[in-house]
Amino acid sequence: MTRREQVIQLLTAAGLALDDDDIAGRLSISRHDVNQLRRTLDAEGVTLRAEGPVGKYVNQMAQDPVTGNAPPVCAPPVTVRPRAKRSDRARRNIEALVDQFNDSIVAFEVNAAFPGPRL
Repeated sequence: MTRREQVIQLLTAAGLALDDDDIAGRLSISRHDVNQLRRTLDAEGVTLRAEGPVGKYVNQMAQDPVTGNAPPVCAPPVTVRPRAKRSDRARRNIEALVDQFNDSIVAFEVNAAFPGPRL
């Protein structure tokens, strides 16, 4: 069975819209090969590509092989918790490091491990 046939069979059997990573993982082939096959299948009108619920593009069969009807473009949107901005995460990480460092300094001074300069 060719890779083209494997992709078509998977999309038909799954009945779901799958992204390139899902297809590559399920068929144990490279994502690049899946992307090339998907582009060919899209150009031939065998598959459809649409933006999925989490922003990734998904692929599905253009027609349901049983009914001959076009399936819905993609599943209903899923509520995704927005990620914190990178700068916010970095700020929290730095603040946590500073707090840990301050705690270490206090513990160091309490143990008189560094008595300071002698006069």
